[in-house]
Amino acid sequence: MRKISDILFAIWLFILSVLPCGIIYHTQSVVGSTVDKNAIKAVCRAVEQSYPHGSDEIRVATYNLLADGIGYYGGRDSCRSDGVCDLLCSVSSDVIGLQEVSRWWLCNLKDKTPYSIVDPLRTELGGFMTAIAYNPERVELLEYGNEALVRGSNPRLRRVVWGLFIFKASGKRFVAVNTHFNVTDGDNSAGLVQAQQVTQLVRSLNVKYACPVIITGDFNAKKRGTVSYCTSVIYDVLSLNMTDLRYPARQKISGGGKGLFSYCVDHVFAVGQVDVRRCAILSQRELLDLSDHYLMLADVVV
Repeated sequence: MRKISDILFAIWLFILSVLPCGIIYHTQSVVGSTVDKNAIKAVCRAVEQSYPHGSDEIRVATYNLLADGIGYYGGRDSCRSDGVCDLLCSVSSDVIGLQEVSRWWLCNLKDKTPYSIVDPLRTELGGFMTAIAYNPERVELLEYGNEALVRGSNPRLRRVVWGLFIFKASGKRFVAVNTHFNVTDGDNSAGLVQAQQVTQLVRSLNVKYACPVIITGDFNAKKRGTVSYCTSVIYDVLSLNMTDLRYPARQKISGGGKGLFSYCVDHVFAVGQVDVRRCAILSQRELLDLSDHYLMLADVVV
């Protein structure tokens, strides 16, 4: 049975490798069906002006793109694509943890943004939907890894990916980790196992490379008292082993909608010594036309 599944997967990879971007399953989701492109551009211009970061600061962001279409294939010509790419450009991140990214979203990023993707061949051909984008003008990728989460509901969707980078301005090294946990649906067991898996990976990377590790993701886990469909037990495990960067941040910024501490599905954590200059959530109402998640960012010095 394993040989048959391996053969079928190899055939699927070949099909993906020869198909042009956006050729199948191009459908629209409810989110983004009424995108006001001018409003999005205005917000992006405001973001670019309102969220500058210093030349000595590393900007790390996390964003769930909300995959389009049947089977999580995003249409290349989705009415959301320009707005998402404009937003990602406007925040000028050095590293972005992306969730629900598809091969077609990767095409958009390649065509419309300055970002590169960690482990692009496996991510694209394998249809992996958890990825790290980075700005090669600001950071250099040295090493990377990519693995499925234990007890993941979907091996393409539930993954953890990491990259070892050098920040060119200072020559300092750091590791970025990005992941996307199961939705709990009242059962915390898989999420707890995944939290332990990621915690162990982060610890090993911190020891191996002797540098800070910054962790982004959609953890489907909340701080107690927020986001009713997510569980606080998993967040408790994570926050005991990592630092939630909202708390030590010197500046805490909310974009006009939900506050930084009320929206807690997505998180930015760290292990190791980092100076957190600011942490922000871009919660402008217009951005809900792009995704059902808000982009969160942190500016740190390592």
